[in-house]
Amino acid sequence: MLEEAGIEYMVVNEITSSIDGTFAGSPSNIGIEIRVLEENLEEAVEIYNSIN
Repeated sequence: MLEEAGIEYMVVNEITSSIDGTFAGSPSNIGIEIRVLEENLEEAVEIYNSIN
């Protein structure tokens, strides 16, 4: 949905969160983060809220 809106984003912790703590030093409660530029934050939050 972010791509469709023309919002660039970066996914953080995608791999470590899926390993569920078996990776050395990686706690199992790390969540996936979606990062956007501050200038796109408001629109990205609206999109996020629309799917919850």
